[in-house]
Amino acid sequence: MGIIRGALLIFIIVLLFISLMLSNIFFTMSLSLQPEVVQPKLEEALKNINRGDFNVRQTIENNYDVMLTDCVNETVYSFSDDEFGVGIEIPCGVVAQGVDSVLDYSVNAYVEEQYNKEIDCNFFDCFGKTKSPMFLMSKKAQNYWQAKFYLFLVISLILFGGVMFFTSNKNNSFIVLGILMIVSAIPLLKIEVFLSPIFNFILGFMNLSSDAFSNLIPQISSIFFSKASIVFWIVFITGIVFLVLGFTFRILSFSFKMSRVFGLGQSDSKEEKDVKEKADEIKNRIEKTKKEIEGLKGKK
Repeated sequence: MGIIRGALLIFIIVLLFISLMLSNIFFTMSLSLQPEVVQPKLEEALKNINRGDFNVRQTIENNYDVMLTDCVNETVYSFSDDEFGVGIEIPCGVVAQGVDSVLDYSVNAYVEEQYNKEIDCNFFDCFGKTKSPMFLMSKKAQNYWQAKFYLFLVISLILFGGVMFFTSNKNNSFIVLGILMIVSAIPLLKIEVFLSPIFNFILGFMNLSSDAFSNLIPQISSIFFSKASIVFWIVFITGIVFLVLGFTFRILSFSFKMSRVFGLGQSDSKEEKDVKEKADEIKNRIEKTKKEIEGLKGKK
């Protein structure tokens, strides 16, 4: 029975470690795909695209005179680009401020539109439907990875309950959890090195709608894991807290056992024994006195 219990405990610990690692990865992706993280990085990447025959700044510069001409009689200029499959309405007030203002406005509007774009498909079907890696930088993708993080967080809690159930000393379960969290956090320090080549390899087989999108794959890969260091410290510190908690419980339990071994804390039970003996003595005296009284009454 002990062997079976130990084998089950080891099996659950292995599953808990795997679950913690996956939850760390999904937590990293979820944090990295928040709009305040994605949009500035992606805007910078788009501005720096230079694929020979395609350059965002160059495209705007080539069309800038047309923009100025159209803005003579219009309040907005409708800019479209088949390369990225997007149409943007640029206020003529922005056009009047120069090429840099048009570039900033256009890229910002495009990234915001792509991030919040509603797509009627499940996560993996969207790859084929959009044919664009930009989908990976969307709110839909962020919600997907966040849901996976919560799922494996719940699984980890259930597995931790299993560890507590099969551990004879419950205090050790907190120590085990702390160690597993610390160890599972370490790969996050090099997660981009390990997973980026795999990520780039998979995206390389996508039937992208534009060659220009291919230039974004390395930048998108780096954005995916940009919050890995923050997640590392969150998980690492949480692991230390559980580790300290487990050792604290063990020390308190050990101190309690030692106090019982060396007789500390037994003064109360000794006093109770003395009180009981005195109470019995008084009771005996009362009984004896009653008998003496009854004897005197009999003589009379």
